[in-house]
Amino acid sequence: MNGEEALQNSIVAVDASGKAAGVCVLAGGAVLFEETLPQGLTHSQTLLPLVQKALAATGLVPQSVGAWAVTAGPGSFTGLRIGLALVKGLAFPYNKEVAPVSTLAAAAAGSGLVGTVVAALDARRGEVYAAAFSCSAGAGLRRIGPDAAQKPQMLAEIVRCSAGPVFFVGDGAEMCYTIYGSGPNVQRPWAGHKLSVAKGAAFLARQMLEKGEMLPAADVRPQYLRLSQASIYFSGENLWNWSPLYRHTRDFDVSVANKSSDSDISDSRGDGHNYPSLRSFSLGLSLTF
Repeated sequence: MNGEEALQNSIVAVDASGKAAGVCVLAGGAVLFEETLPQGLTHSQTLLPLVQKALAATGLVPQSVGAWAVTAGPGSFTGLRIGLALVKGLAFPYNKEVAPVSTLAAAAAGSGLVGTVVAALDARRGEVYAAAFSCSAGAGLRRIGPDAAQKPQMLAEIVRCSAGPVFFVGDGAEMCYTIYGSGPNVQRPWAGHKLSVAKGAAFLARQMLEKGEMLPAADVRPQYLRLSQASIYFSGENLWNWSPLYRHTRDFDVSVANKSSDSDISDSRGDGHNYPSLRSFSLGLSLTF
């Protein structure tokens, strides 16, 4: 395969699922570009310039990219949406296929470690998004369990049953090392080890391309694994049962339930003016949601 053919079969992988974002360009089985941004930068401001930098460095333009890959989840809800929106926006106009890659699988594949690799991302509320993989230099990546949002303690069986070294990678790794760091098989990556989730996503996307598992850009969806805290709070039953506004309105409604007319409610200030009832106000707010 010559250089031009390699570029035609190139894969541009984008990761914005966590605190650090990255881009990798893979062509002909070789990494032509790979960069991971420092943690703490705003993906909405830095990710597109990084993609532009990757394309310029490799002589590609969006219409000449062979296929795209993106970490589709789990991960930061906002980060996933930013990454997917960018990739879909660049792929869709040119009918380019997209590989939606598991963030956890990409982290394991991009770790360069041999043994049992547990990819763990901070899921807040004392939980991690985690999955375990058997990684070897020859056979590549073999999944041990599904992606799941769980307490780090739920990984105990995997750590106990592993015959070889166990590594934790990702921004939730320290939570796991705090619990399992003294285990007989548990090891830390070598000093200076760098995790490239985008590179892992690129290599997994190449396998998906070979297996015919790519998707049209319009069909790619994020894989959140669970609802966001806001979605849980503002879901129907929870909103009306637990929001402070609902409780206040409910108590008010009970106190006026036996009044004979709406005027008794609307003139409750006793100043001769008509005011909308709190009941009608709460109904208007519910329609807004």
